[in-house]
Amino acid sequence: MTSPSSILGRRRSQRPSGEDDKLCALVIIGVTARGKKRFLAIEDGVRESTQSWREVLLNLKSRGMNAPKLAIGDGAMGFWAAMDEVYPETHTKFYHRFHVVWTTKYRYKVMRGEMRERIREIIIQTCQELGVHIETGVLSTDHVHMFISVPPQIALSMVMMRIKGRSSYKIQREFPELRKRYWGQRFWARGFFSTTSGNVTDAVILQYLELHSKREPTGVSR
Repeated sequence: MTSPSSILGRRRSQRPSGEDDKLCALVIIGVTARGKKRFLAIEDGVRESTQSWREVLLNLKSRGMNAPKLAIGDGAMGFWAAMDEVYPETHTKFYHRFHVVWTTKYRYKVMRGEMRERIREIIIQTCQELGVHIETGVLSTDHVHMFISVPPQIALSMVMMRIKGRSSYKIQREFPELRKRYWGQRFWARGFFSTTSGNVTDAVILQYLELHSKREPTGVSR
């Protein structure tokens, strides 16, 4: 078989809930140096399972596929582990990119002036420590919207926990006037909005922010 210059590993859920929730279709798409795409594999597997991805990749290798120059994974941690085993020669890996949005608690419009710049510094520093690259970012008075590239071995939930947790702790410690508003509680609202889409319309962001203006969410919106 013709070896592609790059491959994309994707997982697609087959069932929405229940014990079979982890079952999914493992999809691998190959792309030639000239940009021509073709499906290389569509197999049943278990979400985030290194073994499932390993079997798919070993099958491709047995059919004559050489190591691709570039590997892109759509949120599948097992894919990266299997790639390291089956095609260790493939060193270039594409990070996952996400739009993330989160708000201040009660959507208080408090991010202004010195406080706003300090929050920006904390977020940038935290992202640098995690190896997360900020493509673009906007700090409004009551919410943050960033487009970030996350290393494949790091979960987005962990990135957001570090960013929100550290900034909440430091900002309330450095700006004691916030304690009158939050009574020592967290600075940010619960949860966050995220999407892997390359383009997010203003309407989607406004819809999420409108949700926060009515009530505080109890979990992660995706």
